[in-house]
Amino acid sequence: MLEAPDLAQRVQALPGAALANLIAEVGLEDAGELVALATSEQLAEVLDQDLWRSEKPGEDPTFDSDRFLVWLEVMSEAGDRFVADRLAELPLDLLTLAFHRHVLVIALDDLRTELSDEEDDDAVAAEKALASCLSEELEDFQLIWRGGEGWDEVLNAIIALDRDHHSLTVSLLERCAHASREHIDDSGGLYDALTADEMLESDLSAERETRLVAHGFVAPSAAAGFLRLALRASQETPFTEHDPLTRGYFRDLAPSASPSSPDRSGPRPGQLRGWAGLPAPGRQPPTAPLLLGPATPPAREGEPLVISALRELASREPRVFAQRREELAYLANVLVAGASVNGRRLRPVEAVEAAIDCVSFGLALATVNARPSLDQLAEVLARHPCDGLLRLAFARAREAAAESGATVDPSVVGRVRALLKTLKV
Repeated sequence: MLEAPDLAQRVQALPGAALANLIAEVGLEDAGELVALATSEQLAEVLDQDLWRSEKPGEDPTFDSDRFLVWLEVMSEAGDRFVADRLAELPLDLLTLAFHRHVLVIALDDLRTELSDEEDDDAVAAEKALASCLSEELEDFQLIWRGGEGWDEVLNAIIALDRDHHSLTVSLLERCAHASREHIDDSGGLYDALTADEMLESDLSAERETRLVAHGFVAPSAAAGFLRLALRASQETPFTEHDPLTRGYFRDLAPSASPSSPDRSGPRPGQLRGWAGLPAPGRQPPTAPLLLGPATPPAREGEPLVISALRELASREPRVFAQRREELAYLANVLVAGASVNGRRLRPVEAVEAAIDCVSFGLALATVNARPSLDQLAEVLARHPCDGLLRLAFARAREAAAESGATVDPSVVGRVRALLKTLKV
């Protein structure tokens, strides 16, 4: 059935229970195409069956909030609009329960009142606890993560829902705020609600991740999120711009680690530095060749397109060069942290080579001339971030004939296609 040319019609003809069984047989994580093809009525019936589970025979089923996160992740493969539209068609009670299990929603006026008394030890403690939580302000509410994995998926879903179904989102947040107020009162106050054991573990993990991200580390969940986005058949973000996840990554870098400072020194934890053989502007190249050799122009015969373009950018536009070098290192780290190939992690050198191949192929696709000059390559690279070029390469590599303006080594295209076939996120 899954190979049938009329798969959409077949899927939509199934009763909801039958579709639920099919998704269970395939595995929800691998059933993104089936979920995307399902009608709203089917999906509501499938969720009603799948999200309520009994641990033991004879026990009443309970709502599986972690399973809801998996559904959000799978639905997001079809795009934010699909997520928003499908959520909007679910019963409001179900949405309230699902999101309340993961976020505390507090009206901003209530939160200000709760934290306003600087002489109250509980208020001071609650403010400190809140500062260590993942949170986001939306409309007239503060959304506070209650712990565990899935903050990005939940927040993105709520933002998409607010964008496309604003009045519904306001109703949802009001209902969640009411439920959160009861939870806070039952817990003995905001501080106690924020410092429950499950939230403390999440806070510690979040603090650690924030520290590491500020020094260039790519969290595995963020890396996997980027790769899932890059592997989508349709790309909502132009290839000349950072996607939202990459934009957030570079926004969260510590000021000293920002790619806008081209004169920084030394490797950072979790970051592959200096591997391109291209020293920061104003520095002497290393005496021993690095992974791709010393940074001495002009470009060498057979050198990857992106390395040739980077060499040219280093002298022409040092700030852009620093950004692109940082982006290329970010992509290598993403491949190490977020994916496996043939059942294992990529080694750092393999990830570097794969990132260079993908970005070089994307650069060729974005270049008009068959044999571009170094100036032309540098101009195209200056307009396209490396993550955008990788997304372009992924999108076009799946086509039977991926034509490009610049001549690109067929072996590069072959390696990119081989990577896509074996890449597991």
